[in-house]
Amino acid sequence: MTQETMENSKDNISAADHPTKTVSILYHNNGRLGNQLWLYASVLAYAFHEGCSVENPSFFEYARYFRMECVQWWRKRAFFDTYNWHRDRRIGRVFYFIYVWFVRVSRWGNILRVRHTPENSVPFYLPPTQRLNALYPRHEHRLREWDRETLFFDGWLFRNPEGILGYRARIREYLRPNESIERSVTGFMTGVREIYQHVVGVHIRQGDYRHHDGGKYYIAPRDIARILTDYLHRTERKYVGFVLCSDESLDAADFAGLPVVFARGSEVSDLFTLAACDLIIGSNSTYGAFASYYGDVPFLVFSRGPTDWSGIDAKCGYEENKNATMVCY
Repeated sequence: MTQETMENSKDNISAADHPTKTVSILYHNNGRLGNQLWLYASVLAYAFHEGCSVENPSFFEYARYFRMECVQWWRKRAFFDTYNWHRDRRIGRVFYFIYVWFVRVSRWGNILRVRHTPENSVPFYLPPTQRLNALYPRHEHRLREWDRETLFFDGWLFRNPEGILGYRARIREYLRPNESIERSVTGFMTGVREIYQHVVGVHIRQGDYRHHDGGKYYIAPRDIARILTDYLHRTERKYVGFVLCSDESLDAADFAGLPVVFARGSEVSDLFTLAACDLIIGSNSTYGAFASYYGDVPFLVFSRGPTDWSGIDAKCGYEENKNATMVCY
């Protein structure tokens, strides 16, 4: 199925061909924003393909930053509104874990569960993607036989690489940030583009990456500055500027002499700022990779060794990046 065929096959999720069929994201393995958005986009593509409705009660921590209504009625009040009142990640999750436990016990026959461990990071691919799902034969059968009520997706590793490309426009519209963030990002990027002709978004993940897996994925800011300097020497682009987005504050002295602008937004606004750039260079994470997908811009992953800049100026859009191993395409 071509992208054009996918885009024209359904009007929207709410006007579903099967209004009694609903897919629901039950649990996302405690992932942060990038992880949750990869899962959300994959399930959205499946819902568009099947013509059914979709809900995501697990998105309660970030929903206020977006326009969509993830759930309605009592679950909205119990998870989303409660979390918005106290903004305590731990308390909000206690309420939600009770709900997850209840669904797992009472609706086990309608649950597709994919466990994610360091030893097992094999995705389950949803239609319209046609890739081998040898580890999950029962899930394949359940998808074929499912014809009513709600089907729950329990786990992070549901993927739909063909679907997210085919339904990109609708997924982008569905996952638009709220008006405040959209205005902020637009205003910020307008100012940046008044100075620079070619804007490179730089995602620097510090925090947990200093220690995660022995610091394997952590790149120090000064090393990143050397990578950016190398890019300036290799690219043929003119009037290049770097927009730096990080989960922790950065020392301007580390980037002295480079044409940089420091993004001062939130976790959510920084993601959409990266998506509005012409190229993203960043940490090996789902966050920068999703910004690449959403903005349809190339993504280059930081490397401890020499960076392969070959063809970098010819890249013009999103593609699966084998070096972005955190995504599990």
